[in-house]
Amino acid sequence: MSGKGVYEKFIGFVNYYRPKQKVICIDLSNPEHIVPCNWFSNVQGEDIGTHSTRIAEAVAGAWGAKNTNDMMTYASKMGSVVRWCAETGLPIQRAIEWLQYKSPLQEKAFNLATSDDVRRFILELRGMSRSEWAGTIRSTLNRLHEFSNSTALRRFTCTKEAIDIPAEIRRGSVIAVNITPQNDLAWPVSSVFAAL
Repeated sequence: MSGKGVYEKFIGFVNYYRPKQKVICIDLSNPEHIVPCNWFSNVQGEDIGTHSTRIAEAVAGAWGAKNTNDMMTYASKMGSVVRWCAETGLPIQRAIEWLQYKSPLQEKAFNLATSDDVRRFILELRGMSRSEWAGTIRSTLNRLHEFSNSTALRRFTCTKEAIDIPAEIRRGSVIAVNITPQNDLAWPVSSVFAAL
């Protein structure tokens, strides 16, 4: 039985049984049925340092990295990117735009930032030579590529009408997720989603 068959059978069971709990269906293999859950914006309101570290580790983990202590440059840069998303409430795709080398959007990103940490990072980024940028930012951009490349991840990480999955779990909601790779969902995208 394929993963998609299991998901469809579960949804059929839920429709038949009609549980008292709220049921949230997230089907990343079907871009028309994706619930926005902007993980980067820190909807739970946890400590921003803890939040940025957790997201940086999750994104690195999608590519098999077990510990960001061995990737300190990536960890610090990605941490600043996550902080920027949390401060502005904007999705990760907006950060991907200003992370590009000499992007004209870096000034706007600087003005939207509220913490000194993020502002220092953007000032550092604006002053980098191409080789410095390639050596310090490229690995972060490589790991974020699927967030701008994949329709499923773009929709999943959008901010409009995003729900708070951890809060829903605390309320007892049932979360049904289908990340079975299909035509509209490649393996790398499934890995990124699973890591988050």
